[in-house]
Amino acid sequence: MQSRSRVATAKDFRCTRAENGLLIFFIVLASLIALIVSATDSSPEVLYEQNRIDPLVFRAAGNLLRDGESPYSLANQVQNIAADRLNGEVPPFAIPFSYPPNALPLFQLRTLGPPALNAAFHAAVSVLIFLTSLALLTRRYIDNATARLVIVFVAAFWTPGLLDVELSQTGHLAGFLATSFVLTFDRRPLLAGIFLGLLAFKPQYALPLGLLALSRHAWPLILASLATFVASCLLSLLLYGITMWPEFWRSASSLNTTIFHMESWLGAAALLWPDRLEQIHSLGIPVYAVGMALLGTLLYRWRQRLDLLDAAALALVVTILISPNTHPYDLSLFFIPVLFFTRHFRMRIWFVELVFLFFLFPNIFVSVSILRFCFLLLCLALLIWIVSHDAGRQSENSGLPAH
Repeated sequence: MQSRSRVATAKDFRCTRAENGLLIFFIVLASLIALIVSATDSSPEVLYEQNRIDPLVFRAAGNLLRDGESPYSLANQVQNIAADRLNGEVPPFAIPFSYPPNALPLFQLRTLGPPALNAAFHAAVSVLIFLTSLALLTRRYIDNATARLVIVFVAAFWTPGLLDVELSQTGHLAGFLATSFVLTFDRRPLLAGIFLGLLAFKPQYALPLGLLALSRHAWPLILASLATFVASCLLSLLLYGITMWPEFWRSASSLNTTIFHMESWLGAAALLWPDRLEQIHSLGIPVYAVGMALLGTLLYRWRQRLDLLDAAALALVVTILISPNTHPYDLSLFFIPVLFFTRHFRMRIWFVELVFLFFLFPNIFVSVSILRFCFLLLCLALLIWIVSHDAGRQSENSGLPAH
């Protein structure tokens, strides 16, 4: 199952002009597509008709924050969308705003400029920085030019990424922060800490990477991440007041109506047992807490066995499976595990193509959702098997990354 029959040399990791040109082409093309898709058919009526309510929710959150009201109230959200975008008509449905208060300044930026232009700018920039960061990370760990190109191509045009663009969501932003965290972990730990602190706008993903840093005793990085997180919390406190925190907790504790679309065990369970949603939802936080405790233990016990990519891949696969809030557009984070498998398997690009196919269709059908969840479970099992049977693999500190 090892990916190579010879030792990689520095030459294997260099990019030719042709590869650089193709990478730039993919990244620019994906950014332009994001710009066009997000700016097209963005009237409120079309957004609701296509179930693309997320841009409206984000702009409503920004409007409410500007006016000193809570974005966590569904009543406030509906009223603002009706007044701001629907000429007073009541919207046909609403979805909860579930981002923590430290992330609120990000959403007040959604009120700047015309709505369509704002959404398009956000989507295009998010795609651009994520793909650039991922391309740089592939150069560090993947010694095959074709594999590097295929990884970036799939990340640019696979279905979850296009969904993130269509909804003007935050998945690419989270993917950028996670890949940048891994990219700068060893050489610029303070910068990596800032990336981790900013990733706390989705705390379910920041925590496992924080456990990774803790297991490796990366104290400057940890202090930088805590300082960044505290600074964002203080900014939110100064701008919006302390009442946002209990309101966020009440909103996060209530049943999320988008549970059917989640990629974690919650989505699969909700589709299998739709009459037990409250019970399933009530297990979300406890399952996540137990999973994080087990993950932290595993990262610490295997700290000498795991290199940085191994540990990050393990942390993110576990988190995607057990997180209380993992949607398809969050799967940009899965490209760190994709790098892990591409580095270890002979199949190389075949694994990346397999990922593309498994996530080709939306997870709105029981069979598709269960198939995707089982695929993620298989990835976790394979990852643990590889690491546990490859303890003698060359350490990342011995020169070139192990392959």
